[in-house]
Amino acid sequence: MKEDSRKKGFILVILLVIIAVLSVFVMEYHYSTKIEAKITERYQDRVKARYAAKAGFNTAAALLKHEMDINFTAEDWARDAEPLKLDDASFVFEIKAEDGKININHLTREEYSPEVRRRKAELLLELCDLFDLEYGIVPAIIDWVDEDDEVTVLDYVEKDNTGAEDNYYQKLETPYHAKNGFFDVITEVLLVKGATPEIFFGAPDGENEEKNQGLADFLTVYGDDKININTAPAEVLQCLIPEFIDEDTAHGIIAARELEPFSSVSELKEILGINEAIFKRISPLICVESEKRFFSIKSEGECRDSRETVNAVVEMDIETGGIKRIAYWNQA
Repeated sequence: MKEDSRKKGFILVILLVIIAVLSVFVMEYHYSTKIEAKITERYQDRVKARYAAKAGFNTAAALLKHEMDINFTAEDWARDAEPLKLDDASFVFEIKAEDGKININHLTREEYSPEVRRRKAELLLELCDLFDLEYGIVPAIIDWVDEDDEVTVLDYVEKDNTGAEDNYYQKLETPYHAKNGFFDVITEVLLVKGATPEIFFGAPDGENEEKNQGLADFLTVYGDDKININTAPAEVLQCLIPEFIDEDTAHGIIAARELEPFSSVSELKEILGINEAIFKRISPLICVESEKRFFSIKSEGECRDSRETVNAVVEMDIETGGIKRIAYWNQA
C-alpha cells in the first residue's frame, strides 16, 4: 500500500510539473502571438501611412495639373490645412513654388556683370540679416558653385567675408572636396562651410515645439536664375530692396498679386513708388513668369502612431500642365 501511495504521489508530481511546463509554453505562445500581432499591426500601419503620403503627393500633383495658372501660388490652395482621410489613415500636403526662391546655382555666371553678381550675393546677405546669421556662408556657397579654386572674398562686406575651397574642406576630420559645380539637391548646402542643420532647417522657437524657418525655405537649386515676384515669399521680397520693402510692404505685395498676378516687373516699381535708378538694381533679378516651373511637394501620411513623409520636386510642363519630370524624391 505504501509503495502504491508513493507511486501515485510521484505520478501526481510529474503531472503537476508537466502542467506547469505546458502552462509556461501556453503563456509564452500567447505572449509571442500578441507581440507578433502587434508587430504586424504596426507594419500594416506603416504601410498605410506610406501609401497615404504617396496619395498626398498624387493629390498635390493633380491639383497642380488642373490649376491653370500654376505660376501663381496662392496660400489657400498651396497648403492643405485639414488632413484628408483614407479609411483609418490620413494625409496633409504642402506645395511651394521653387521659382520664388533664390537660386544658389546661379550666383555667378560668365555673362553676369560685376554689378549683377554683387546684387545676387547681396540677396543672400540680406537673407542672413533677416535670420541673424553670419555672412561667411554666402562666399562659401559661391565658392562651392564656382569652377575655380580661388577663395572668394566679398570686399564690400566688412566681416565674415571669406569663402572656402579645398584648403578648408581637406582639413576637416572627414575631408572632402569643394564641388566647384552646381548643387544637385538643396540639402547639399549642409556640406558648405558655416552651414548647420539649425541654420538650414530652422531652430526650435524657444518653448514652442514648432521650428523657425531656415534657409531651406528660401533657397532653391532648380529652374531659372530670376526670382518670380508672383510666387516669392515675403522674406525673399524683403531681400530685393530692404530699404523699400519691409515686412508689411512685402505682405502688401503678396495681397496685390493674389487679387491679380503681376503681368510685368514694372508693376512692382509702380507699387513701391521707386525711381528708375532703384528699379534697375532689381530688374535683372526678377521676372513674372519662369521659363521652367518647378514645385516642391511635401506630403505627410499618418496611420495611428505611424508617419511617413514624401518630399519631392516636380517640373511642370508649361504646354500641357502635367508633370514633365520628378526632379527629386525622398520618402522616409
